[in-house]
Amino acid sequence: MFAWARSRGYVVQSPAEGIEKPSAEIARDRAPNNNELAEIWAATEKLDWPFEPAIKLLILTGQRREEVGQMRWSELHLDEVVWRLPGDRTKNGQPHDIHLSAEAVQILRTITAIEDCDFVFSTNGKTPISG
Repeated sequence: MFAWARSRGYVVQSPAEGIEKPSAEIARDRAPNNNELAEIWAATEKLDWPFEPAIKLLILTGQRREEVGQMRWSELHLDEVVWRLPGDRTKNGQPHDIHLSAEAVQILRTITAIEDCDFVFSTNGKTPISG
């Protein structure tokens, strides 16, 4: 922005001149092992709604935190045991069908939908969970 402003004579010098670019982000490649997953699963028993079932579904589906946290009833087809994630909610922009295990379907069937709220996990009926 300051280079543009300098090229048009709005500023004499950019205040960012001489500052190094930030280093490239390093991709994470670690995932919990089976023992750690078992510990996490057991620890969810101490959590209140909506975090216990949400974390269990993270483990069972292997999906991203935001995708599970923003899960919508309209995306779930429990009779077909599939969660149809539309492209506008995926990292690569492509629709994605997530086939659900019996355990995942069982957890979802225990959740009571909030009236007039499409989010599976919401504490206020207006927004998905976060945090």
